[in-house]
Amino acid sequence: MMKFMRKNTTARKVVIAVVVAALASYVLFSFGEAPPVAPGDTIAKVGSSKIKMRDATIQEVNLRGVYRGIKDDQLNQFVVSSLIREAIMLDGANSLDLAVSDAELRDFVINYRKSPNGYVDDENYAAFIRSRYRMPVGSYEDYLRDHALTTDKFRRLFFSSAFVSEEKIKEAFLDQNRKVDLEMVVVNTFDVKDQVSLEGDDLRKFYDEHREEFKTGEQRQVRFAAWDIQELRDSIEVTDEELKTEYEENIERYRTQEQVKANHILIKTGDQGLSDEEALAKIQEIQNEIADGLAFEEAAKRYSEDASNASRGGDLGFFARGRMVKPFEETAFAMADGEVSGPVKTTFGYHLINRVEHRPESVREFETVQNTIRNQMINRKARKQIGDRAAAFREKALTMGFDEAAESLEQKLQTSLYFDNDNQAEMGPTLNRNFTARRAAFQLKSEKDITDVVNLGNTQVVMQWVATRSGDVLAFESNKNRIKAIAEKIAAGKFIEKMYDEIKTAAANKPEATLKDLAAGRDFLKENHFIESKEVDGNRIPFQIRREDLAFEDLFALEPGDFLGSYETQQDSRFALVRLSKKQEADLSKLEEERFQIVENLQSQEAATFLSSYVYGRLTQYDPSDELEAKLLTVMSGPRNR
Repeated sequence: MMKFMRKNTTARKVVIAVVVAALASYVLFSFGEAPPVAPGDTIAKVGSSKIKMRDATIQEVNLRGVYRGIKDDQLNQFVVSSLIREAIMLDGANSLDLAVSDAELRDFVINYRKSPNGYVDDENYAAFIRSRYRMPVGSYEDYLRDHALTTDKFRRLFFSSAFVSEEKIKEAFLDQNRKVDLEMVVVNTFDVKDQVSLEGDDLRKFYDEHREEFKTGEQRQVRFAAWDIQELRDSIEVTDEELKTEYEENIERYRTQEQVKANHILIKTGDQGLSDEEALAKIQEIQNEIADGLAFEEAAKRYSEDASNASRGGDLGFFARGRMVKPFEETAFAMADGEVSGPVKTTFGYHLINRVEHRPESVREFETVQNTIRNQMINRKARKQIGDRAAAFREKALTMGFDEAAESLEQKLQTSLYFDNDNQAEMGPTLNRNFTARRAAFQLKSEKDITDVVNLGNTQVVMQWVATRSGDVLAFESNKNRIKAIAEKIAAGKFIEKMYDEIKTAAANKPEATLKDLAAGRDFLKENHFIESKEVDGNRIPFQIRREDLAFEDLFALEPGDFLGSYETQQDSRFALVRLSKKQEADLSKLEEERFQIVENLQSQEAATFLSSYVYGRLTQYDPSDELEAKLLTVMSGPRNR
């Protein structure tokens, strides 16, 4: 990841912007299950800055919230990159003797503990930190002082030193104030898959007529040694004493917070609902019906405006403290089982709450979790053993050669298929289409180079690049699925372009007609394919039509009724037909009243650029060969305790 960032300026700026935004906002997310390295353990150093296991855990949680659904190995890459960047900035802060005072920390925490319903008290604040972060308040606030706030203070130094020229100010003003209205048809290749489906002889014919379209990129072949935890599990023993110790040292993992189960009825207020007076009157009417004998669940089905649970009688399931807005939570936890509350006002509207069941805080007994603990410890030991074996093999391979290391350690070697750097490329047994393995293979610089230990989940591998061949046309029979996907994508693109040409021809004859009217009769086009973007400016070209070579100037150069020349977008599966419907010149007389905000925004952008240069300059100094990155990836892939 860090190698990639060194080479890719655009990606570098994007990541730095994300980091800067994250430092400014301090977004909090909940933790997953805790593993066995202690939070306070120092796992790496960058200059004067220490990276602790606690820092890795917090970064992991933050980034998992940003990249929802991402695979663990990809997430670990982002976490490690973020840890290294933060450590470099902290090292810079240390060199300048920057520190966060008690007053600064207190002000931040006070502001953080404010909520729409008042100030969060000490007990609930501590409970929130413990449930979300699996750490006491003191540890969390130490993190804020030593990392987030210190890094933010360092970042602000770059902001204060950023210079903005008059030329850039005027350019930014024009970007904000010159505007165009756009009418668009945006279609993805998968939207027309039924129109271009290719099977059997049709697929073979398309393949034969477009063979060059099925040529791969450069192909590589690797030899590799692999270690799988399943091969070791049966030979690993865990004693009763180890199980008991693991349970006692991680007792918080088995603690269940106090919970209640409740149903509710919601009548919304505000922009999405009634006025306060109307909503209160309606919820009181429902309360009276329930008092007269209407079942609460039936009332919820009839009247509740919470679409996520109304059909289930308002069932919210079990929830702990900190999961609901404060007035709702306080009422639900104060009630008795079976009781129905009076109207409860929250930011969503008015609620009636029916508490169904209460569960006190409890700790799961050792006997009920020991089998789970045993499996976790066996997996942990197996993962440690295969990691040690893989590391020992790699060390020998670097000193005595790949074959010699395998012979010395009696390690079986496997050879991959030839594969290119494509998500659909098949690498053969064990490696299959694994993203991490393929990326590691293509990061090698020369034949005979050896990868680091590559973690594929339950398997770890060490690979050597052994052969290369130029791209070749995919063999039809052995790559039929990949060929079908490529062929249908190409056919879909041609189909969409032909359709857009037809719409443009029709527009020449009926210039007043909308694109939707001009495209009529094509049943596969739905409402969401037709988009109108109003007051588009130089700062926000619609994402649907963005591409690297498209600038706002290209749009502003059009006259009303003109079409943008190209249908291509930054996604090769998305095509856009764009027509300008209106444009507005900038009023330069308003430049002075907007100057302050423009300068502030430009300073932030310049600061991000300076910070990017600083971080990556220090990165080259501290970790020129990515050894730190490899070390942190190993830690992230291994067992941890929070």
